[in-house]
Amino acid sequence: MTKIALHQLDARIASHYVDAWGKRRVVAPSTLAALAQALGAVKADEGGNVQVHRISAGPIQITVPLGCCRWTLQLDSCALLVQSNQHGGLSQKESAIQIGSPSQVDGLDAATLTLSIPLGYHLLTFFSDSGERQLRLIGVPDQCYLPQAVARGKRSWGMALQLYTLRSARNWGIGDFTDLREFVAAAAGQGVDIVGLNPLHALYPANAFHISPYSPSHREYLNWLYLDVEAIPELALCAPARELMATDSFSRSIVAARETGSVDYYAVAGLKRPILERLFQSFRVVASPDRQHAFAEFVQGGGADLQRHALFDAVQEHFFEPHRQVLPWQQWPLEYQDPASESSRKFACDHADRLSFFCWLQWLAETQLEAAQQECRRVGMRIGLYRDLAVGADRGGSEIWRSPDLFCQALSVGAPPDAVAVQGQNWGLPPLHPDAIQRDGYRRFAAMLRANMRHCGALRIDHVMALFRLWWIPPGGCGTDGAYVHYPLADMAGIVALESQRQQCMVIGEDLGTVPEEIRHLMADNQMLSYRVLMFEQHPDRLKAPCEYPALALASISTHDMPTLPGFWQGDDITLRDRLELFDSPEQAQQQYEKRHADKQKLIEALIQAGLYQGEFNETMELTDRIVLGSHVYLARSSAAIMMCQPEDWFGERRQVNLPGTSDEYANWQRKLAVPVEQMFDQAFVRELCQAVSAARQS
Repeated sequence: MTKIALHQLDARIASHYVDAWGKRRVVAPSTLAALAQALGAVKADEGGNVQVHRISAGPIQITVPLGCCRWTLQLDSCALLVQSNQHGGLSQKESAIQIGSPSQVDGLDAATLTLSIPLGYHLLTFFSDSGERQLRLIGVPDQCYLPQAVARGKRSWGMALQLYTLRSARNWGIGDFTDLREFVAAAAGQGVDIVGLNPLHALYPANAFHISPYSPSHREYLNWLYLDVEAIPELALCAPARELMATDSFSRSIVAARETGSVDYYAVAGLKRPILERLFQSFRVVASPDRQHAFAEFVQGGGADLQRHALFDAVQEHFFEPHRQVLPWQQWPLEYQDPASESSRKFACDHADRLSFFCWLQWLAETQLEAAQQECRRVGMRIGLYRDLAVGADRGGSEIWRSPDLFCQALSVGAPPDAVAVQGQNWGLPPLHPDAIQRDGYRRFAAMLRANMRHCGALRIDHVMALFRLWWIPPGGCGTDGAYVHYPLADMAGIVALESQRQQCMVIGEDLGTVPEEIRHLMADNQMLSYRVLMFEQHPDRLKAPCEYPALALASISTHDMPTLPGFWQGDDITLRDRLELFDSPEQAQQQYEKRHADKQKLIEALIQAGLYQGEFNETMELTDRIVLGSHVYLARSSAAIMMCQPEDWFGERRQVNLPGTSDEYANWQRKLAVPVEQMFDQAFVRELCQAVSAARQS
């Protein structure tokens, strides 16, 4: 099928779009046909099994099915704990179960049931002679949670870290949760109120070469490589682990991994894994009753979802041995491709110890991450950690293995051409099917949000436009071959707001690139902070003034997908893209150089106008500490509630951590910071910069 008439096209597929430069682009018929086929593979639930309702709108109206003789409403067990003053809540004296019959409504056939529901996830069941029909009712608030300081207009600032980049005198070659705690303690003394992190999602214990934090195995679990092995209490009681660590070869390997300029993930895994294996065996024998009980509670609370993730890791490890390569679940024997199959259940029973080990790794990661957020609270940070939620999951990973029906597995998501990637992007991540997530009652979507809002004060939602639309790419296509497919925006945004309020977690939406106005309006209405990057915020002839930034925003000089400030100044990103042939033509590269020259001039002129730089712009001027300092203070004066800095900009780092549109062509997600955690705030210039930013934020 290569052609499809527009009147036959699913209304959720956009036949055209407006690109980042304001030009209208028509989607190829073959793309429209492929996406229509993918959407049609899942039939919408015409009866509807879920309704998302803003409780401020008053009672919800529900049509009673024909033949209904009785109904019950089971309220969320947490509903009474999250009441707001908005209309529609129940008092604490009301029952969590309501029971009724059609005699309480007008008519027995096309009756309408009027219910006032509180915030939360509720279950309405209709009973008839032919059986039951259940309807999931989700009561959502109007807005996301805002910390008191932000709600009162206090402006804060923080540091954005790629956790793996942290160096220290004690880590094993990769930044870990103890490094994070030590960074938090040092940064708080400089006025930092928020510490941003890359996605901490689970990758593959069996595959240390799969390293992208934005291509995770499962977004509800954590990456075990960030564990500080030496912080595990049982190490003091585990002679086998201590004996291995005491050998000269092991000590030399730690030093070698620590001194590399980039993270050697394979070496780090090779160091940590054997120690963790020994510690787990010791834990089962020597751990205190409190520790044993805490782990047991974690496993019980994680339920079937945690067990299935552990099962995935155990099965993938099992099939690595005979093949000597890590296989995606689609290449496992057929009987293991379904986690609920008899073979999978038998494997879980036969390998219960391995599942317990992988659950234990998750428990350790949760406890060490929680300790880092507790440190944020102890030192008085207003917000603390902010985590990052990736837009998708890896095709061969645990998340899609667990719920394959929720995804269009043959397709990928990405982004159309824009200023960051002029050839577009194909991220290789299968999209969620909008009908499938509705049929699921948004359970997995809510669980994913909930998991990522733990142990933090804010959550950054990568590519927040996915709540509204995603760029779907047919099999074999590149970034230019896609089309936008729309999602149930009101439902998904409401659930984000509900989880935000429940977890007391601020939401930051990464809305860079081609952003529809609907998203910007929704974010403002829902109290989601937008993302504003210094050089993107400009008029044709000048940068935007600090007062032109919206209050509900996070402002930054750069991001992980963009050049650092030193790299921007030198044009290193343009040179690299040109060398890798990521431009469509030599003329396009030249245009980028010319625009960069103009952007640098606008920056200097803005700093001069703001009284933050003395002198004039010239083509050969070098990036000086005064320009770096002035740029930070300029942004710190903005109206944005949050201003984020990157340590790379302070220490002259010219290499960005990720180059969009590349995989093996560039060493993404590996580069370490040049300055270790212990010395990060020792330099006089860094202390001066922190003081200046803090003063600007308080003015």
